[in-house]
Amino acid sequence: MTLNLSLRTGRALILLSLLSASSPSAVQASWSPPPVQATWSYNIGGSEALNAGVTPTGRVISLDLYAVTTATMTRLRRAGKYLICYYSAGTAETFRTDAASQRLLTPDLLLGEVQRGPDDTWPGERWLDLRGFTTTASGRAAIIRSVMEARLDLARQKGCHAVEPDNVDAWANVVNQRARPGTPAHAVSAADQLAYARWTAAASHARGLAVLLKNNLGQVAALHALYDGAINEDCFDFAGDCEALAPFRDTQKAVYVVAYHPADFATAARQRLAATLYLNVILTDPDATRTEPYRRFGRW
Repeated sequence: MTLNLSLRTGRALILLSLLSASSPSAVQASWSPPPVQATWSYNIGGSEALNAGVTPTGRVISLDLYAVTTATMTRLRRAGKYLICYYSAGTAETFRTDAASQRLLTPDLLLGEVQRGPDDTWPGERWLDLRGFTTTASGRAAIIRSVMEARLDLARQKGCHAVEPDNVDAWANVVNQRARPGTPAHAVSAADQLAYARWTAAASHARGLAVLLKNNLGQVAALHALYDGAINEDCFDFAGDCEALAPFRDTQKAVYVVAYHPADFATAARQRLAATLYLNVILTDPDATRTEPYRRFGRW
C-alpha cells in the first residue's frame, strides 16, 4: 500500500447547526491533519522543559494545552513542529484553575472518580456525566459544551495544529467510584459517548483544528471517518488493540502510539507489527516527562 506521507490539508463544510441550534448557517473551515508517518514525542508531562526553551527532535509534539505557554508554542511552530494539544474532554480536574474548568466541578456534572484499574485511581479527576448528551440539549450538556468550546478556542488562539481530547471512553469504564448513591456503574452509554465524540470532532474542525481519537478503541469503526488520526497508549500490552487501529491506516490517517516501556520493549515482533499497521511508536516514561523518548520505531 502506498501512503501519501505529506502534510495534507483537510477541508470541510462545517454546518454550525450541528454545534448550535441557533446558528444554522454554514462556514468554510480548513485544517491541517497530522503527517501520516513522522517522528514524534509525547511531552504532556514535560511542559516545564518546553517552556524553558527545550525543543524535542520529533516532527510532531503532543503537549499540554494549558501548561505550555503561547510563546513556547509560537517558538515550536517556527521550528517547524506540528503541535497536538492535549486536554481532558471526559473528566473534571480539580487542579485546573481557569474559570471554564472550574465550572465543571459542579456536582450535577460529575460522576465518580476516574479509576483505570484496582490500583490506578487518578487523584483530583472525576468523570463528566455525559448521559443524554446531544448537540442541542440544555442543562448539563450545554455547560459541558460551553467549557469544551472554550478549550478549543484556547487551542486555536495558542497556535495548536490539532487537539488530543483525552478520557473519551467513559462508556467502557466503571464510573461510579465514590459517586452519588444510585449512580450506575456504567452510567454513560455507547450512544452518549458517540454523540459527544461526533460533536467534539465537528467543534474542532469548525475552529480549523485537526482532532485525533485518543484510545476508545471500541468505537474506532464508528468514528475513524470523522477524526484525522489517532493517539493510543500501550496498545501492545493488550491482544488485538493495535490491530483495532487499522481503519486509520486504511484511510491514510496518522496513528501515534506511546508505550510506557524502556527501550528494550522494541522487539523485532513489535517493530514488524508497527510497520504493518503504519504505527508511529515511541517508548517513554509513564509520566511523559522525558523530552526525548527512550526509542522510536515505525516506517518513516
